Amino acid sequence: MMIDWKIVLSGLNLNNYYFNKFLLESKNLNKWYQGEKHMNLRIIFKAQAVVLLLNGLGSLFLTSVFIQQAGWTPTADLITIGQFLGVVFIVNGIWSWRFPDIAAENLKSIGVLFAIGGLLFTIIILFHIITGAVAGSTAYINIVLTALFAIGFYIYSR
Repeated sequence: MMIDWKIVLSGLNLNNYYFNKFLLESKNLNKWYQGEKHMNLRIIFKAQAVVLLLNGLGSLFLTSVFIQQAGWTPTADLITIGQFLGVVFIVNGIWSWRFPDIAAENLKSIGVLFAIGGLLFTIIILFHIITGAVAGSTAYINIVLTALFAIGFYIYSR
């Protein structure tokens, strides 16, 4: 069974060319789905690190933009919290990047912790979407990415 990623992602309004190109044209995702496992825990950690670092830098330096994309009005308090969260994302991104290199035989145990964390983030993002606390493509992209990372960490940490 082939996954048609264009159909899966069509409702997300993803306009980022490189993101779409990676997801929609990557034959590795369909091969991985069919059982030809090219993915591993190390790659999942590194991919999440890139997403966290990009979000962290954006939240730290483009705070107002990130707040507006969530459907909120930027205030001094929200900008302060957004910048703080940007640093948290950067630190988590650094950890995610470095864990495969330093954890060695304990990487699967750390992967389980990341799977649990991803599940908790997915739940809270879903709650905020359902209650209307956040809106827009940012919330939908984040819930998809967070859920995919949680599933990946779970699968490859077993």
